[in-house]
Amino acid sequence: MMMKRRRYRETTSRSFLLGSLLFALAATGCQFADDDKSVMQAIAEEHTQPVVGSAVWLTDLDEAKKQATAENKAILAWFARSPCGPESRELGVLLWRNLLEKPEFEAYAKKKFVLLDVPYSGDGEQLYSHYRIIVDPTLLVLTPEGEVAGGFATQRSDFSKVQESLDRGSDNAKALRRARKLRGDARAKALFACYLAIPEDLRYSADPLFYEVQRTDVNNVTGAGELVVADDQMRHFMRELAEVGDDKSKMLETFDRLYKSAVRVNKPELMNMKINYLLTSAKTYEDLEEAEKALLELARLHPEWAPKAKQFIATELKDRDAFLRKMAKVREEQGAR
Repeated sequence: MMMKRRRYRETTSRSFLLGSLLFALAATGCQFADDDKSVMQAIAEEHTQPVVGSAVWLTDLDEAKKQATAENKAILAWFARSPCGPESRELGVLLWRNLLEKPEFEAYAKKKFVLLDVPYSGDGEQLYSHYRIIVDPTLLVLTPEGEVAGGFATQRSDFSKVQESLDRGSDNAKALRRARKLRGDARAKALFACYLAIPEDLRYSADPLFYEVQRTDVNNVTGAGELVVADDQMRHFMRELAEVGDDKSKMLETFDRLYKSAVRVNKPELMNMKINYLLTSAKTYEDLEEAEKALLELARLHPEWAPKAKQFIATELKDRDAFLRKMAKVREEQGAR
């Protein structure tokens, strides 16, 4: 029987997601929204001209698919119209100012992609759910068939790095289409390689691809089955954590016990969750010191996140009194909802 993957994510806070880590948490992003304004509404208030300059951004996915097929291009989908909080909105506006409205990005994007500005209404709203958009803004690279092939979430301002990221997505979109022409083990391997080429913090948007790998990999040549085992363990962990309640010492003891028995792939995610718990419940310097230790452990487990972890420590935790006040405000706002 095919096991569904990563569904436990849907029962946890958005800030628990891998990749995005907890760095949006300190800024109290979308999950702590205090109004219903979107990134694009904020941008529209600052602009007298239509958004995205002279580039043609479609608003219908089916139309974008037809054009992408005809022009043999990938689709670049911009998700920034759902309601979110002020901090996420600020990130979106910065991304727009620093990148998307710049002539060099516009020239690059028009040549490389069919552009899609996904509305948060009608069928468009369903796409936010279908692609499981968690962070605004998000840019997804899609195949002409609408499959996720790459992209990134949150704010970036270095055009060369953004171009590199989107180029990888475009190349992966082509690889996905080639993989579809294969059969048997070769197809399963190629599809799984495409899945792994998607940035880790966006793979939850590509669950259909993972399920297809499971269905086609009858000889287990990809090792994807190991992820299913890891999911079973994580679901068990989530049930245990949910049963702890509000006892902080017991919660931390449970985290540490589960961490010791976690399979390798689950250790970073479990540590990430512990960090989020430590920070959102922090009331003392000692609490923040424990969170800092956990951040450094996460950086050791997942070197790719080490720069972000160290930056978080150096910036957000530099003024500990301010951070504790911020977390107290977050808890107060959550309690009022």
